[in-house]
Amino acid sequence: MDLDQVRHQLQPLDFAARPVHGNAIRAYFRFYGIDFTESFSDLTHRFGTLKSGEFDLACHSFQRAEAASTAYVVHGYFDHAGLYKHVIEFLLKRNVNVIVFDLPGHGLSTGPRASIGAFSDYVEALGACVTQSARLMPQPTLFLGQSTGGAVIMQYLLDKQCGQLMGEPKHIVLFAPLVRPARWSVLRFVFSVNRHLMDSLPRRFSNNSHDPEFLEFLRDIDPLQYRGLPMQWLLAMKVWIKRFLASPTSQLTPLIVQGEQDKTVDWKYNLKKIRDKFPAATFKLIPEGKHHLANESAEIREQVFALVGDYIDTNDMSVKA
Repeated sequence: MDLDQVRHQLQPLDFAARPVHGNAIRAYFRFYGIDFTESFSDLTHRFGTLKSGEFDLACHSFQRAEAASTAYVVHGYFDHAGLYKHVIEFLLKRNVNVIVFDLPGHGLSTGPRASIGAFSDYVEALGACVTQSARLMPQPTLFLGQSTGGAVIMQYLLDKQCGQLMGEPKHIVLFAPLVRPARWSVLRFVFSVNRHLMDSLPRRFSNNSHDPEFLEFLRDIDPLQYRGLPMQWLLAMKVWIKRFLASPTSQLTPLIVQGEQDKTVDWKYNLKKIRDKFPAATFKLIPEGKHHLANESAEIREQVFALVGDYIDTNDMSVKA
């Protein structure tokens, strides 16, 4: 897979046009296992770029002919859309369209690698995807986020940015959502000591899943993984935490799925703060689950997706199983 050729072949995304993908882009689909057109005969997979401020976002649109709803999927820190094959497939099997994009500085989107000036840039990126696609996609709407993606979705909804495009979303699913990371006091100390001495810290690949193939893929194979933790990202997160804690409460009813073996985020603290903001939320704990629930072992993913399916069905989302 030639990533330079993939970037060269990317064109502005038209949600209504017939997709035409070059050889490099098709190789990228196969490499990450997201070429679902052979599995779903009625599927149209579009891939291109969307503008969000100074950023060009790499965005996928998976549309089934008879889909009655649409999901917006937001990945976690260091991730990108190519890693979300399990989530995409689960939603497509439920006849739900999927919009998934690379956050600024991640994957094939532009921006400093794994860094951001402010978390509001992430929120605006989600807003750009919604704005440019919502009128062409069937409603109701589902938002699904992993970790930092959950933080982005929460802030987007607390800021009431849906506006007149779709009204309030029907369903919100957050896997191990970020408020603050594990060992936050240590990270704050390291940040305060080193922020003027270095631009980034070396990244440590943690065992955040029970799937050894996924962990090996991240560590040794995936060419879109970044090897540093930029100080600017830590500063942006620190500022965002204060913003989140100061945000008003919401009567929306998200489903929060959290692994009890998660050592990436400070999940006990996070769930308390999320309950303060979303008092009508439903919280489900997975005793064996680690952090990356979107890419856990098959057994744990089955538990996670069963919870999501029950939540969708209970809340009467218009889907065809």
